[in-house]
Amino acid sequence: MPLSELRDPDKGYLVNDLCIVEVEVSVRNGIKILDDQESGELLDFRGLVRIERNFVPLLEEVCSSYPSLIECFKKRSASRTFVQCAFTALGRLLHFLKTTKVKDATPDACKRLQLLWEELETFKFSLGWLEPHVQSVLVMNKRAGRVNRLREDVDVLENEIRRRRAMLAASEADLQVAKRDLAEAEEECFNKIDMDSELGYPLA
Repeated sequence: MPLSELRDPDKGYLVNDLCIVEVEVSVRNGIKILDDQESGELLDFRGLVRIERNFVPLLEEVCSSYPSLIECFKKRSASRTFVQCAFTALGRLLHFLKTTKVKDATPDACKRLQLLWEELETFKFSLGWLEPHVQSVLVMNKRAGRVNRLREDVDVLENEIRRRRAMLAASEADLQVAKRDLAEAEEECFNKIDMDSELGYPLA
């Protein structure tokens, strides 16, 4: 915004020579973006800004391979604070990818990766070289989630089959007992009753 617009009394930005800027900060999904391993120690990064010590070697490596990461900020004449935030965001993402193994890519870890990626995208880096890798991790996690859900379905069905087999075995045992009882009852009923004596006369 031009200073002339800021100072224009009709615009209402300045009241009694005072301009109040309000910033709302929120944490999405309640997932921590900062790395637990951040030491707080800052090192100079290529004379541009001071960056978290753990991130500097990773940034040096990618900026050597992709010089446009630095050139884009020189062309924009961005403030040091903006550049520091941008390279810190890139460092966080690179550190996450470097330290997180495939087997550790839990749903929470992938949500954190998604947040790191969204944060990094706001700085308008040229990220064509990095996006396929990030997306492959996120897609793999979605597939792993589907595999886990299908595995749970299979476990439920196998447990249900075991339960029903146990019920069938119990029913078959009951059936055998019922057949034995029936045979004994039939034998007792028809072999021990003297029909002649009950009727009182012999049958011809």
